[in-house]
Amino acid sequence: MPGIGKNILAAICLLLLLPAMTLVWAKDLRKSPQYCAACHADPYYSSFSGLSDSLAYQHSQRGVSCQTCHDRTLSESWDEWATHITGAYTVPLKEREFSMDEMCFDCHTSYKKMVPLTTPERLGSERNPHDGHWGVLECGVCHNMHRESVDYCAGCHNRVTTAPGWVPAPPSDYKK
Repeated sequence: MPGIGKNILAAICLLLLLPAMTLVWAKDLRKSPQYCAACHADPYYSSFSGLSDSLAYQHSQRGVSCQTCHDRTLSESWDEWATHITGAYTVPLKEREFSMDEMCFDCHTSYKKMVPLTTPERLGSERNPHDGHWGVLECGVCHNMHRESVDYCAGCHNRVTTAPGWVPAPPSDYKK
């Protein structure tokens, strides 16, 4: 009968070890961009994976993952999995609002520090988009992570950039 005790002990260890291993696996999985792709394929994952000229793709090329900006707690991840498994969501998914300034400045520090990085000489343009007469604008006025960004200055002036992933702003009635 001593073998029964070992079998029971092994079963108890397995029952304790399996959930722990699942939690470790889940923690690592939710940090993978492919985790996001299960629900957020277009335009989010496709823009990140190189099917566009978006800022998300540029960030991915520098090793920045989705979760750098969209961090998830384990509890939020479990809720998302349950929603995905049960199908209790609408398509398209509701867009979430984020303070881009808050997120952008986690890495890009401040608007003021962007000015020397975007001089006309560096950009090959007529003006510095971060040193304009409108003062400090929210990052999201021009920058879109998962869609084309908008050359806001082009609403009144010549375009600042014709780089891929950028579109001109609609023309304005007010010309400078």
